[in-house]
Amino acid sequence: MCGICGKLYFESNRPVEKRLVEAMCNVLRHRGPDDMGMYTFSNHQDGNLNPGHSCSIGLGQTRLSIIDLATGHQPIHNENKTVWVVLNGEIYNFQALKSELVSQGHRFYTSSDTEVIVHLYEEYGNNFVQHVNGMFAIAIWDEKRRRLVLLRDRIGIKPLYYFVGNDGLLFASEIKAILQDEVEREVDIQALWNYLSYNYIPSPLTIFKGIRKLSPGTMLIWEDGELETRKYWDITSKDYGYESDSPVSEEDYEEGLLERLKEAVRLQLISDVPLGVFLSGGLDSSTIVALIREVSNNNIKTFSIGFEDKSYDELDFARSVAGQFETDHHELVVRMNPEEILPKLVYHFDEPFADFSA
Repeated sequence: MCGICGKLYFESNRPVEKRLVEAMCNVLRHRGPDDMGMYTFSNHQDGNLNPGHSCSIGLGQTRLSIIDLATGHQPIHNENKTVWVVLNGEIYNFQALKSELVSQGHRFYTSSDTEVIVHLYEEYGNNFVQHVNGMFAIAIWDEKRRRLVLLRDRIGIKPLYYFVGNDGLLFASEIKAILQDEVEREVDIQALWNYLSYNYIPSPLTIFKGIRKLSPGTMLIWEDGELETRKYWDITSKDYGYESDSPVSEEDYEEGLLERLKEAVRLQLISDVPLGVFLSGGLDSSTIVALIREVSNNNIKTFSIGFEDKSYDELDFARSVAGQFETDHHELVVRMNPEEILPKLVYHFDEPFADFSA
């Protein structure tokens, strides 16, 4: 888990304050304790000053190192430093993509999965995301085109929030980072109504008026003074190799789902650090452990959380699964007083959220 953030001034030679980007990064350090990086650009830095496209930007990232521990510092750039990227997430097919890009003449200076995004964008523009398999929130700054691209993975695993003001745009992995700037803290009444109806606030609203969630499978593009939201993906049967007008049996769906689950697990086992599985003993996590055992010969580390209140505790189920698949199993029983942990939960959720399982 990493954190990304940034600010864009639309039509101004005023540079983005480094202290603001640093402040935004500091409140995201719990997401990325291993490293922090920043990049700033303003129009007066460019020898080819174009008054019609005056703007400035600052990007920030806090990193939890998973791939390329030594040289994966972000923001990451292309060969001539005209395209800059910050990423929260992981690109599962980055090795295959890198091989393809190298064969097309692109030169890499890291082994990071993030650098693949830089060169994919150079090769395919905004359509690069169609080649990506992963979970991600990404910001791309294209100096030549004065273009900012924000995008979120297909089903919204990684969060991304943004705020559009009169003079610019802020974005971040968490709302609290956006609030480091002078953003008015006013409750969005529709968002409050949605929370009372659904126990959470669905995309694109947040509890703060004007601050929005970027919806899953969506990109936000600023270019030539215009802001555009574009849906780049939605689920259809064709995404799974089936034509929408052809009959598909239940067995076909079962086989297709199993093969895709195996492939997803195999790709997500790629890492430069030790891996583990959060095991609750329920259907989802138990299935993942079973699939890891099937596709890998490596020792599996499993981790489970239990509670003193036995009506919530599922450690017995987790132990049973761990024993079945002979994992290296670890348990932690939570004994924290709810009154002590509540302020931390409120701080990290950023907005009202009533799902006790989280």
